[in-house]
Amino acid sequence: MTSAAHGKRVQRDASAGNGGSRSTSADHNVHLPLMNAFSAASDYWIDAVQRSVMFFDVLRQRGNNYFEHEAAGKPPLLGFGYEVEALLRSWAGGHYSRVGGADQ
Repeated sequence: MTSAAHGKRVQRDASAGNGGSRSTSADHNVHLPLMNAFSAASDYWIDAVQRSVMFFDVLRQRGNNYFEHEAAGKPPLLGFGYEVEALLRSWAGGHYSRVGGADQ
């Protein structure tokens, strides 16, 4: 095939609009919405699994902290001094007391 004949064939195929026997990127874009849906669904499930793993890891850490705290004899979580300012047992029939922070 001479280059002149090849040039005429390329012009003829280009004028046909489909580029000859080759498929164009427009032909592949027909399946693009379906691929986007699969991509979005896979991204969603990956994110959901990762969040679930992190959630259960936090629960495991909380459980370990609880068992360590219990094994240590359950010491108070906040260690600060206090003093009772007034006993209010007779007030509203409940067991109330006013507590203020002690100066250290």
